[in-house]
Amino acid sequence: MKRMTTQKFEDFPESEKSSEGMKVLQGDQNNIEPKVQDIQPVYAVKDGKELHIRFIFPVHQGHEEEKYPLLVFIQGSAWKEQSMNNHVMDLYEIVKSGVAAAIVQYRPSTLAPFPAQVQDAKSAVRYLVQHAPAYPIDINNIFLAGDSSGGHTALCSLATWEDGRLDDEGTPLPALRGCIDFYGPTHLEQMNYEPSLVEHRGEHSPEGLEIGGYDVVDKPELAYRCSPVAYFKERQNIPPLLILHGSKDTQVPFGQSVILYERLKELKIDPVEFYQVKGADHGGSLFWCQAVKDVVIDFINRCVSDPYRN
Repeated sequence: MKRMTTQKFEDFPESEKSSEGMKVLQGDQNNIEPKVQDIQPVYAVKDGKELHIRFIFPVHQGHEEEKYPLLVFIQGSAWKEQSMNNHVMDLYEIVKSGVAAAIVQYRPSTLAPFPAQVQDAKSAVRYLVQHAPAYPIDINNIFLAGDSSGGHTALCSLATWEDGRLDDEGTPLPALRGCIDFYGPTHLEQMNYEPSLVEHRGEHSPEGLEIGGYDVVDKPELAYRCSPVAYFKERQNIPPLLILHGSKDTQVPFGQSVILYERLKELKIDPVEFYQVKGADHGGSLFWCQAVKDVVIDFINRCVSDPYRN
C-alpha cells in the first residue's frame, strides 16, 4: 500500500472507490465541533489550593490557526467547591458557534471568603492573556460570564475591572467585550426576603460563609459590601452586560436580577440587556433552552471587535 507523505488534509486525495447502493452525504466545511481539553492547567496556587481551567475549544477542520473569541466562564457552586464539568454541555452550542470557553475554578468560601473569588477570576484572565499564544483564543475579544455564585463573581469583577478594587495583583487587565450574568446574586442581604428553597441567612448558609461566617441579616453592611450592587458607580463606563434569570428560580430569587437592573438604570449605566426566562428554575433544562443560547450567541456576535463575524 502506498503511503502518502503529505501532512495536509487539503492535499490528501479523495477516494474514487464506490459501490452499488452506496449513498453519499456531503460533509459541511463550515461545521465546528467543540472539544473538551483533558489537560486542566493550573493558573494559580492560593491558600495552598491549585486553581484550574477547563477549556472547551472549537474544532474547525482546515482552520487550525484560527483564534476565537473567549468566554471566561465562572461557574456557580454557592461559592463552594466546584466540579469543572458541570457546564460543559450547557456551553456546547455556544462553543459550536465559534467561541472558545475557559471554565475557571475559584477558592471556595470555606477556604477564603469574599473577595477571594473575584480576585481568582481576575488572576485566571491574566493567566489566559499571558499564555494566549498556546491556545486558539483571541485576547482582543474576551467575555466574562458566570452563573449563580459565578454570576455574582463576574458582576463584582465587571464593576471593579479597571480600578484595582477587589484585586490582589497589580498588572493591568485586558479590555472586556462584554459580560453575561446568569441568575447571579446581586444584593446578599436581600436574598432572605423572597421565596426560596435555600436558606440564605445564618453563619453556615452560602451567603453567610461568603461574607466570612456571619448572618447576613445581622451584618447588613458587610453583606452589602460583598454584593455587586455596592461596586458600580454612577455613569460608569462598562462593556455591554447581558442578564438572564428564570422566573421560578428556587435558589436565587428572580428579584435579585431586578435589583441589579434597577440599580444600573438609577446609576445611568448602559448598555444593559435583561431577559426573564419564563417558567425556568435555577439553571437546568428549562433555563438552558435554545432561546437562551440564541440570545447569548447573538450578544457575543454583536459585541466582538471583528465587524465581519457572522
